[in-house]
Amino acid sequence: MRRFILNADDLGLSEGINLGIAKSVKEGLVKSTSVMVNMPEAEKGIELVQESNPNVEINLHVNFTLGYPVYEPIEEIESLLDENGQFLSSSHYKNGGTLSFSYPAIKKEMRAQILRFKELLGDFPVHMETHSVGNQAVGQALYELAAEYDIHANLFYDYQPPKELPYEKAQIPDFAKLMTVLNRGTKLVDFEEDHFGYRDLPEDQVIEFHFHPGYLDQFVLDNSSLTLPRCQDLATLISPELKEWFQEKGNKVVNFASLKKN
Repeated sequence: MRRFILNADDLGLSEGINLGIAKSVKEGLVKSTSVMVNMPEAEKGIELVQESNPNVEINLHVNFTLGYPVYEPIEEIESLLDENGQFLSSSHYKNGGTLSFSYPAIKKEMRAQILRFKELLGDFPVHMETHSVGNQAVGQALYELAAEYDIHANLFYDYQPPKELPYEKAQIPDFAKLMTVLNRGTKLVDFEEDHFGYRDLPEDQVIEFHFHPGYLDQFVLDNSSLTLPRCQDLATLISPELKEWFQEKGNKVVNFASLKKN
């Protein structure tokens, strides 16, 4: 038996994404999602997924490449912003811009988003990850704040944490293979034939997947390079065939709270 985390990223990105994630937690195998608390659709997304499945685990998708920041005054984090006071886009960093972030600015905004999460949901998240891009400064801020607030996190880019967080380790499989699948959309055959590379991991290792189920709307088409694969992710995650595959293999879907060490 293998344990999988099937997380739905980008809650709050748009109305269409919210609807897709809500469907994935109601009809599919998704037990956890992560919200972009700085986005206008965040509160509606939280309400929608909680109505769809009161037991869904909602975590934090730290976002500093889309929309307006949470932190004030914005002058203290201006290196992250464009002339309109919005975050520089992920395409800025991926297509010619320098992948460089100010550690103090990133940490201020990240902390503000953690506190905003607590305002919206009444408690701190169990888990958090960053959206789209990052570097050593992002990884350091992520680790330090995860340790401070007792939050699970494990993607620290080039930063080497001084010690492990008090959680059982969840492992993202072969990153190159995973990105190949995610950039075209996940299908049943990817699980069946292991196009992710999870079989290379020990059988008792928790496997962490981040998917992007959702419906497309104009906001997504205008602001995200990931479009049609979102629909494919959704179709697969709610499919009866995937549920049958998990049952036949004796595999189990868990959430991040299950990783907490006693």
